[in-house]
Amino acid sequence: PPPTEGATGAILRYDLSATEADARHFGRALSGGTSLGLDLFRGNARFSATGFGNWGEAGRIARLDSALVFDRPETLTHLSFGDAISVTPSYGRALRFGGIEYATDFSLAPGLVTTPLPSFFGASDVPATVEVYSGAAKLAAQSVAPGPFEIRNLPIVTGGGNATVVVRDILGRETTQNLSLFTDKGLLAPGRQAFAVDFGFRRTGYGITSFGYDDPLLSADWRRGLSQTFTIEAHGEAAPRLALLGGGGEWSFGAGTLVAGLSGSGGSADGGFQAALSGQVRSGRGNRDGSGQFASPGYRDLASLDLSPPPRWRLSGGASFDLRDAGALALSFTAEKRPGNPRLSLLNLSWSLPLAEGRFLALTALHDFAGHGDGGQVSLSIPLGQRGLASLSATADARRSAALALYDNPADPDGGFGYRLAVSSDEAQRLQATARYVGRALAVDGGVALLDGAPAIRADAAGALVLLRGSVFATHEPGEAVALVEAGAPGIRIYRENRPVAVSDKDGEALLTGLVPYAANHIAVEPRD
Repeated sequence: PPPTEGATGAILRYDLSATEADARHFGRALSGGTSLGLDLFRGNARFSATGFGNWGEAGRIARLDSALVFDRPETLTHLSFGDAISVTPSYGRALRFGGIEYATDFSLAPGLVTTPLPSFFGASDVPATVEVYSGAAKLAAQSVAPGPFEIRNLPIVTGGGNATVVVRDILGRETTQNLSLFTDKGLLAPGRQAFAVDFGFRRTGYGITSFGYDDPLLSADWRRGLSQTFTIEAHGEAAPRLALLGGGGEWSFGAGTLVAGLSGSGGSADGGFQAALSGQVRSGRGNRDGSGQFASPGYRDLASLDLSPPPRWRLSGGASFDLRDAGALALSFTAEKRPGNPRLSLLNLSWSLPLAEGRFLALTALHDFAGHGDGGQVSLSIPLGQRGLASLSATADARRSAALALYDNPADPDGGFGYRLAVSSDEAQRLQATARYVGRALAVDGGVALLDGAPAIRADAAGALVLLRGSVFATHEPGEAVALVEAGAPGIRIYRENRPVAVSDKDGEALLTGLVPYAANHIAVEPRD
């Protein structure tokens, strides 16, 4: 069924903070800041605006983003007027702009599976039952008639995995076959497509100036699933003295995927091209991935108008291995060359080992081929109590070494008290204690730190005010969607997914927060109340 149309209301989010860097001379190094966000909504339309202000040595006020967005769940698209981020391929570079965006929005149907789902083909001479397992979990079960059969749209999540298909006929004969369940979020199901068209003006001085806009721009991106294993993509960008066209696709080959893209640019400069290739392979005992990208000297994209040109070349690769009782090993390599900068080349090796009673040991080593110094870290985590976690870590490189001891007892995000204690030593000695309380109306936290004997203090309060049907509610975190329950009487317990989440107030109302937008949120009242 179509989702219920949204109500009319407003949400004001706020975050207030203050810091005194040296409490021995209170007021001399006092600074603070405020972050605000306003959402006005009616039906499937909403206006959002964010900004911040700080005071101290470098005080300023700046608007961040503001946009009017119209969601269209029936077509899985949205139309935005205002600030947005351009849509690019995985091998492209996005930028902030102000203008109009019309794009596919799969988040308007959270339960929709957009990636190809695997199928299993088989045959049986007599009536049989087909069962599909992933580990000990049964994914599907179906009775089949004699002859060929197909099990379609097996449920999976993004990533890798294997399934076992068991065919058992009425004579008791049983056959077993393994099936790869690998998929990737970049793939689209056959016939499904996604697009985005962005038109406006490039944003400049984001976070520094409130209304910095410059060159006009146009960007368009389109993807379509041609088959169970192949998705094609086309992309274009344009601005004064710049034009770019490109295309590529993603191919799935059972245990992995391969993504390729080629684009060319022209304009006032000589122009150039960029080629990109990446792939990943998943297996039961490990994963491997790698990517390469090359751009000619004259290649430019829209992000080049605000940032530096794209890297001349970039290589990266990694592998992880499940060593079973010996833990897990991961290796990664990154190298790139940017115009005007020295070559970067890094190798990282990490090993982790789960220990008894929830303890965790990890070792990490980093090698810089450019000679800027090698480094390493060792850490040990120890659970204490129901939520507490103690950790010890030591870090060293060619220039310095550091140690950290930490105990963290986090607050329950639904409400409660938490705290953290930390002692660190590097070039200076630091002691730090912080506490956090999450209530229904707001969340407050504060901290005290000693840096070489100089005390510093910090305080913060964050929450939101929600206006619905003429009533104002205060909450610590509204999440992505809220709902007003009018129970008709005070003291009525309200459930979400059979879990108690609220009790109606003296007016018989309760605000539910943290709901999933455009999804079925099952809400009920306690009938005995």
